[in-house]
Amino acid sequence: MLRRILAIGGLSLAAVGLLGAPATAEPTTSSTPAATAGQSVSPQDWDACVAGYSCYYSGYNGTGSRWLAPHCGGYGPFPGLKSVRNRGHGDIYLYAYDGAEYYVPIGGTVNIYDSIESFYIEC
Repeated sequence: MLRRILAIGGLSLAAVGLLGAPATAEPTTSSTPAATAGQSVSPQDWDACVAGYSCYYSGYNGTGSRWLAPHCGGYGPFPGLKSVRNRGHGDIYLYAYDGAEYYVPIGGTVNIYDSIESFYIEC
């Protein structure tokens, strides 16, 4: 049921910039302010995840490009997701194409070893 809700109500991550920043967006570096929600930024680590947001990384252990979820709700697909840090206000549930599921409680981190079909952030 949750997957059906995500499929109907989810946002395409390509539409919000996850699969590459829009042509007009400039990535930030560690010497510049943190990106706004939904903006792709340069390589970071777990500590760079902004309080109040969940952060999604292209590398394991909070490395690689980072994307901040702009709000709670459903998203997908998310190819290339390797790790997640949850500093937001709701638990995160991730669903892989092969049926694997990942849970990231508030304050938690996880490395992902499957291709993620969709995920849901509780409000």
